[in-house]
Amino acid sequence: PAIRTFLAKNDFSDKNVAFFVTLGGDKPEKALKNMKN
Repeated sequence: PAIRTFLAKNDFSDKNVAFFVTLGGDKPEKALKNMKN
């Protein structure tokens, strides 16, 4: 959770989004949708 929060607060580059989805193994599709909203 801490890592995902850190990435979410950084710039929304494709690389950060990819790391966010990879680390959010519970429901990555939901996390990615929340970031884009």
